[in-house]
Order: sequence, then C-alpha cells, then structure tokens
Amino acid sequence: MNRGATMKMLLLAIMMAMLTACSSDESSSGPDEPCFTPPEGCAVAWIAETCRCYATIQEAITRAESGQTAIIAAGTFFEPIVVDRPIVLLGMGVGRTILMGVDDETGNIVSIRSSNGASLASMTIHNPYNGTAVFAYDTVTANLRIQACEIIGEVVDFSTGMLFEGCTVRATGGRASIAYYGYGFDTTIRGNDIQSSFIAYSFVGMGGLRHVVEGNSLTGYSWTVELHAADGVNLLSNTITETSGNYGTCVFLSGDARGPSLIAGNGFARSGPGYDIGCFMGSDQRMVTIDQPGAAIDPDCSFTATAAMENQAGAKMDWQAIAAAKKQEMIRRNADGPPAPAVTSAGQDQPLAAVVR
Repeated sequence: MNRGATMKMLLLAIMMAMLTACSSDESSSGPDEPCFTPPEGCAVAWIAETCRCYATIQEAITRAESGQTAIIAAGTFFEPIVVDRPIVLLGMGVGRTILMGVDDETGNIVSIRSSNGASLASMTIHNPYNGTAVFAYDTVTANLRIQACEIIGEVVDFSTGMLFEGCTVRATGGRASIAYYGYGFDTTIRGNDIQSSFIAYSFVGMGGLRHVVEGNSLTGYSWTVELHAADGVNLLSNTITETSGNYGTCVFLSGDARGPSLIAGNGFARSGPGYDIGCFMGSDQRMVTIDQPGAAIDPDCSFTATAAMENQAGAKMDWQAIAAAKKQEMIRRNADGPPAPAVTSAGQDQPLAAVVR
C-alpha cells in the first residue's frame, strides 16, 4: 500500500473517531447541572440535561431520551407537536410559554401517543379554532401527567393512569372541557378549575372505567357533568355549577350504569330550575351510590339507597312537562348558542424545578 493511500485511510479513521466521539458526547455527556434557564441564543426549546438548543419544539422532543426534560422558552409558538416518549415537556409558566393552534379547526395542538410516563407542565395550550388542545391517543399511552397548565380547548383522554392536576381548562363552541369517549382507565382529575360552554367533564363508559374526580371546580351549561354508562366513577368533593339560567342539571346520568360508582360530598349551584343530579328517563342507575344529603335529585332516577333520595321520597312530578322543557331548552340552546366563558389566565407560574418530578 503506498503512502498516499495509507494517509487517506488514517485520515478517514480519525474522522470516524471524531464523529463517534461527538455522537457519544451528545447522547451521554452534559453539563454538571441541568439548564433550567435558556442557554445563550436559545429562543425555542432545549434539553435541560444536555443544555443543547433546538430550532423547533418537536426536534427537542425527538432528541430527548427517556426521563429527560425538554423545556420550551417563553413566547408564543404555532407548532403542533407529538409526544411519543417518556419525557417531561416543561414550559416557563402559564401565560409565558404559549402553544397556539394553527388555522385548522380539527387539528390537535399536543398529541400524546404510545408513551409510558410522559409529563406536561407549566404552559398555556390554546386552540382558538374550536378544536382539541390535548389528545392522549391510546391505552398504550400510560401514566401521563398534565400539571399546572392552562388549556383553552378540549382535552380528550384515551390513556391509562392519567393524572390531571392543578390546571385551568376552558372549552368553547359546544365542546366538552375534558372528554372520555369510551376509553380512559384509572384516571385522577384533581384540584382543577374546569369550565365549558357545554359540559365540563364528560365520561362515556362503554370501556373506560375507574375515574377519581375530586376537589375540582366544574362549571358548565345545561349540564355540567355527564356520566354515560358510569363504571367506577368517583365524583367527590367538587364544586359543580350549572349556568344556563334555564332548566339545567349539575350532574346528568344517561345510559344504564355498568359498574359501582359514587357521587358524594359535592357542592351544587344552579342558576335556574332543574336538578343537582338528574337522569335520562328510564335509565338504570342502581350501580350508582349517592351520598348528597339535601341535594335536589330527579325522582325518576333509580339509585342505591341514599340519604339524599330519602329527602325526595314521595315526590311527584309531571314528566311530560319536564320532557317538553328539556326539549325546548335544547332547541333554544342549539339555535342561539351558549355564551362563551371569559378566557382568563390562572396565574399558575411556579419555580420550574417544582413541577419536575
């Protein structure tokens, strides 16, 4: 082999070694301390453990390894993203880091799929086009945490083991704020302020089960909480408000209950006539236990033994008149449209390290 060929091979070997070293440095080494403030010149996103900056949020998510934290800078970003790995996606605070919807009514802003242990925290997620703000796609997605966020738009959860805590949610345009359409297992919704121009929390059983909805402020229009084919739903110590000013219901049960559920310790407020707890006529709710002394309960409901039902014993109602009132209310609401709630910031900024768990 001549000298020129030998030199070429040596140079090639050195370049390969340098590339390998650079790759190893990027994946395994990093600064002594994580970067929870933006590295110099970083305007979009970076990975805390490596302090490496990226031009898009999605690139930071894609480059992050399991257990790492991708941080989004302060600012407003028009970038739909997909979280498909167990990382923390952290903003700089509610009202400071804002993920906005693109001009697409049906698009999701944050899609979460096929990951176990992802977290979202400390940001505003806003879909102004009557679409979904956060969509957890499938039951393969597990142990998702959404904490200390402001969400303007609908949250749809099909996942397993989600914790939704300390957030504000505002949904308009006839959308439910938090919706479970036949999926969603072992879910905890705790300590949130949830408002909707329609339903604040919608549980459609037929597959989803074991929900704890506790200590929230829930505000809706016509009915605030919908439990369809309830199965393992525990609705506990919430403040539930219905705001239509007409015939409305704070908690509405439809479809025969599929498994033991509990409604207990909640506070109710209605702006018009109606019930604190109502049922679709003829539905069988005997799997649901009510412990709500003094609550106004639809006497057509068939529950297990409850103190609240004892207060309603012997009540007689004109069911034809009630059905007509419900029909007229729905016609009026569909024609006029409900008033949109005001969108306000929750002011939930907190130290970044406090929400990284």
